[in-house]
Formats: sequence, structure tokens, C-alpha cells
Amino acid sequence: MTSGTLESGHRKTFEGVELLRVISICGVVWFHLSGLPNRRIGFSGLVAFVMILVVLVRLYSFAAPTKVFIGKRSYRLLLPWAFWFFAYGTINLIAQRPLLPSHGDMFSNIMSGPWIGLWYLPFAFIVSLLVFLAPNKELRAFRWVILWTYLLLGTGILLAAQSMRADWDLRAPWAQWIHASAAIPFGFAIALVMRHRFSWLAPFTICIAPFFFAAATGYADPGLALTYMIAVPATTIAFVSKPIPSKTVTNLGKLVMGVYLLHGAVISAVKIALGTGTPPYVIYFLSVIASFSTTFVLRKAPFFRAVL
Repeated sequence: MTSGTLESGHRKTFEGVELLRVISICGVVWFHLSGLPNRRIGFSGLVAFVMILVVLVRLYSFAAPTKVFIGKRSYRLLLPWAFWFFAYGTINLIAQRPLLPSHGDMFSNIMSGPWIGLWYLPFAFIVSLLVFLAPNKELRAFRWVILWTYLLLGTGILLAAQSMRADWDLRAPWAQWIHASAAIPFGFAIALVMRHRFSWLAPFTICIAPFFFAAATGYADPGLALTYMIAVPATTIAFVSKPIPSKTVTNLGKLVMGVYLLHGAVISAVKIALGTGTPPYVIYFLSVIASFSTTFVLRKAPFFRAVL
């Protein structure tokens, strides 16, 4: 199993998941471009990526030797992180900006990296290990109890995250890590449904869980509640549905990892090329097209396939 995060290539292709990944990366680009409305909705894409990671690792990695799994995850996550850490750091130095934007302590600075989007890669590596090492035996007779345990845990983490976001001065990468952490138990819940025979009520229950959180808290933290109200149902439906396979979607899905890693630089380049006063919608669409196109071209070289 070589997938489980932003990238494609897992043993079984879930066409709904591939489509969700493509839509999610477009949302991530939206989130990172100032001047667009409702930008926080775009963070739903990153929440979806975390759940996809958890489900695929949970479904397909339990039989792999630990050393093999760690080696593959390091190659697929830490190698790109190191390369793009150097690349974006070099860009910052050339532009006479600080190598690492200050986020407080040195650990936070390194984990955030010279470009804020790099926070996801070490987070995904840690999550992958935690999911892989988690007990994989789930008694079929107690599957509903286990499902509710996962959903309550996810809701509890959302409550804790809301409190921390309100009371603490969270900086990168902690703000992003805390926001995304509730996706882990929701991913476990989706994987449970995929592994055991449930009625339609189980995926429906997963889908509505974030709405109960939003209602119980009076929608006090829209940025947190909204991203989960979008990402959890979308990811659940993506896994349990069986859409008609699409070669175009599958091919675009192979580029998602590269688009994520490149879009920060591409957005800057598009802004410079078009100049000030360009409508943000134009910048967005050109950035999405340029990010997919550049990834497609670069991945033809063996080296860039390893870091994209």
C-alpha cells in the first residue's frame, strides 16, 4: 500500500474518493488565495485528506511489516517535505524574506516550514504511524458500539478544538494540527463501515455527527463546524458510493499531491505575471490550471515523481 494521503496509487481505486481528492485540492487553493469569499470552506479539503489517509491506512496497511510501512511513508511524505522545505526556503531567501516565518518556538517554525502549506506532510506522517500502530481487531458483535465510540471521540475532539481555538493564541502548525485532528476518529468510523456489514443507517449517522456538534455549540466556531459539516459527509459518501469509473478523474487524482506542493509558488507567480488589480477569481482559475499543468509536466521526470 503506497497511498493514504494526498497522493494516488492505493490498491483499490475508489472513484468517489478520487473525485473528492480533485475537488478538495481545488478547495485548498481557494483557501490559500486572499480576496475570495468564504475561504475557510476550502479547509474542508484538508480535513477530507486526513480522513482519506486514515481510511486507506486502516483498510490496507495492517498486514505490512512496520519497517516497510515506515519506509514507504517516509519516502512518500518526508522526502517531499524535505525537498520543498529547501525549495521554498531558497525562494524566501532570494526574495529577501526570512527563511522561516516566525511562529514562536523553533519546533513550530520547522514544522510549519518556509511555506505554511508544508505543515500537512509531517502531520500526515505522524497520523499514518498512529493509525498503523492502532489495534486492528474490531469485534463484529460490538461494531455499533465501536462506531459510536469513534463518533463520540471525534465530537469530543471538536469540542476541545473549539475551546482551544477560543482561549489560546494558536499559531502554525498547532492551529492547523488541532483543526485537523478530529478527522482521525471520523476516518476510523468510515473505515469500520467499510470493513463490516452495516445498514444504510451507519454511514448516515457518520454524515450527521458534525451537524449535532454545530447545533450543540450554537455554531459558535463556524470555521471549525463548517469544514467538518462539509468534509465528513463528502468523505463518507465518496467511500460508500460506487460511481462510474472515470479515467479523467483518475489521471487528475495522480496530480493532487503535486498540486498541493506547488500551488503556493504558482499563486505567487500568477500574481506577479498578471500584476495588481487582477480579479482574484481570475488568479484562482489560472492558478488551478497552472498547478495541474506544471505538476503533469514535472512528473514526467523520475526525480519529480518522487517529490510530487
